[in-house]
Amino acid sequence: MAGKIVFESQSFVLSSGARANPRASTNPAQERARRSPLPVVVGCPRSGTSLLAVMLDSHPEVAVPPETAFIGAVATLRGSNEAVRQSFFDAVTADRIPISNWSDFGLDKDLLWRRLEAIDPFTVTAGLRAFYAMYAEGEGKPRYGEKTPGYVFMMPQIAALLPEAHFIHLIRDPGDTVLSWRKTWFAPS
Repeated sequence: MAGKIVFESQSFVLSSGARANPRASTNPAQERARRSPLPVVVGCPRSGTSLLAVMLDSHPEVAVPPETAFIGAVATLRGSNEAVRQSFFDAVTADRIPISNWSDFGLDKDLLWRRLEAIDPFTVTAGLRAFYAMYAEGEGKPRYGEKTPGYVFMMPQIAALLPEAHFIHLIRDPGDTVLSWRKTWFAPS
């Protein structure tokens, strides 16, 4: 059976054009978010999320970083600006072996810290946007996406943090997924 792609949100345009929305917000931040949707690829591991991320990343305007795996650690941060900023930085720059390492992103920690310090007042949402924007700039692209399969369980939290998120939930035939797992070097014998 062929795989099936299910779109959990409205479609989005990867070119520079923006679609008209009769319910457009008058809030400038919300308006920018509406014009620049953030594609978020989620799904079961071995379902094709990496392939789709590579395809999105090949677009000249979209940079998709390696799996981040840190949104769960930052989504619940509360407290004063400085405490939240420091906790955010620590969570984002931590190594999450075997999922991801800070070095996978090719970003400078000091530069990220300076960007986070410039955000006033600091919020997790602003911090996430700063991280993704910094990654996209490093790739020479104006926009960014996200691909972490495990975020399939966090779509409501991500949507609350990043209203511009448009989820692409990949669903693959379970039998094919199991066969794909069996072919990996770390599969049980």
